[in-house]
Amino acid sequence: MPAASPRGAGRWPKLWLLAAAAVGPALPRGSALSVELAPEVPPQSDVDQWGAELIGAGAGLAHRLGLDAHLSFKEVAAMVGNYNRSLAEAVASRAPPSTEQRLPMVYLHVHKSLGTWMCKMARAQNASRPGDADCATHDDWIWAKKSWEWYDFDNTCSRRVKEIQENGWTFLEIERWVDFQDDSLHGDWCPEDAFYTMILRDPMERAQSQMYANMQSWASVRAWLAEGESWPTPYNYLHSHIPFDNFYVRTLCGRTCHFLEAGGITHAHLELAKSRLQQLDAVMTTEDLLTQLSQLTAITGWRPATKAQAGSVVHNTKCAAGTSRLATDECRAFALPPSAMEQMRDANRLDLELYEFAKQVAKQKTDALL
Repeated sequence: MPAASPRGAGRWPKLWLLAAAAVGPALPRGSALSVELAPEVPPQSDVDQWGAELIGAGAGLAHRLGLDAHLSFKEVAAMVGNYNRSLAEAVASRAPPSTEQRLPMVYLHVHKSLGTWMCKMARAQNASRPGDADCATHDDWIWAKKSWEWYDFDNTCSRRVKEIQENGWTFLEIERWVDFQDDSLHGDWCPEDAFYTMILRDPMERAQSQMYANMQSWASVRAWLAEGESWPTPYNYLHSHIPFDNFYVRTLCGRTCHFLEAGGITHAHLELAKSRLQQLDAVMTTEDLLTQLSQLTAITGWRPATKAQAGSVVHNTKCAAGTSRLATDECRAFALPPSAMEQMRDANRLDLELYEFAKQVAKQKTDALL
């Protein structure tokens, strides 16, 4: 069998669902994957057959991991088409790092970027973690209402290390804004004490997912983007311009730019975000997530879990990806209309550039495992 190519499966875009039946559980009717039909033309050669098997393996794995309940069909199809099974199996065949070599993992959970799914994966691996549904303490979740004084004086690496050690945690998430400070003493960035990882989605997909999840209409988002003031507090920004104006750049930039006014993010902020992204121990994008999960295998020894272990937990159950409810009037009210796409892309042009850069970083980190 030829070596798997991360792009090689793209020649068989209609074959993977049929092959998935042979490698994983049947897909539920109405799922994000079920819109694909059986192949119009059966494989005509050994190469085509191998391609169908490769795509089927990726589709089965994506479904067993519950990713099809969190992501759009477009995202799932991309990760299936890019799946490099040979690389993943090569990394998984190695001896896992010893427990003594493992630092606790901190996942930077940008809202609607697979943080709940990562928490379920941590549970499936029997990782010790905070008891919240998103594996975050109430200091670190998206609804935390901490003052600037708390961030300036109480949010220190020593506090976090003490909390981790007292509870024996090996995994935790930060879903609120991330206070990057470079002295390894203050803030959330403590690289000597923890591994840091992050998953990025296409910014347009993430924004649409948030609109569905938090029932935010385009009229509301458009009004927020028109406001010209910086956000005054380090909390309650989920219903503001911040998540819809270069949210990934803001997150990686930290307090330097996270709360700036709409349109206030600059190329200098983008370059800072790129630098911070490169410093993370594992970087993954949904476009090739199935392959890039090997980074976590190499760092922690984690293995992909079955769907029964890491099944889907979706906050936006009324308008969840992979359900027929997206076509209802209730869900259509929170859809991003085609007429708004240009404005949203313009508002997030630096995030789109960061995402392209993230794909390169994620590939480099994954290829380095070989």
